[in-house]
Amino acid sequence: MGVQFHEVPEIAGELIDDLVGGFDGLTVLLVCTDDSDRRVITRQIRSIFSSATVIVGDANRIAEAVHSGDVDLVVVDVNANSASAVRSLEAATGHIPTVALAGGERLRHLAHNSGADEVANNPPQYHEFHKLLIRALGRPARIASE
Repeated sequence: MGVQFHEVPEIAGELIDDLVGGFDGLTVLLVCTDDSDRRVITRQIRSIFSSATVIVGDANRIAEAVHSGDVDLVVVDVNANSASAVRSLEAATGHIPTVALAGGERLRHLAHNSGADEVANNPPQYHEFHKLLIRALGRPARIASE
């Protein structure tokens, strides 16, 4: 994809150059304990965002990511361990966009109440997952009150 700007003030042009030059691709933290699901979800993420780096972690990794600012999106599989998934979602809430993958109405409700920005069926259908990832990343950043 390409973007072209016409009649851009010099200061805006410099800002755009800095933003584009500093982009290293997305980093997605995937919290998923099932090997098979992890492989499928990772392939889907990389298919949607070809420049994405997918790292696997847990609630502790999310806490690190919140403080480091190195993660752009968190995807949590709620099916395998709902208690750990809830901790992961709560740790990311308000800091990093989150997508929860949950099979069954009860788990989807739990994920939503735990702070997930978006909730999808698990396993996610590709087109639905694509839409939810884009929507989660497109949400305005939350600003913590002082």
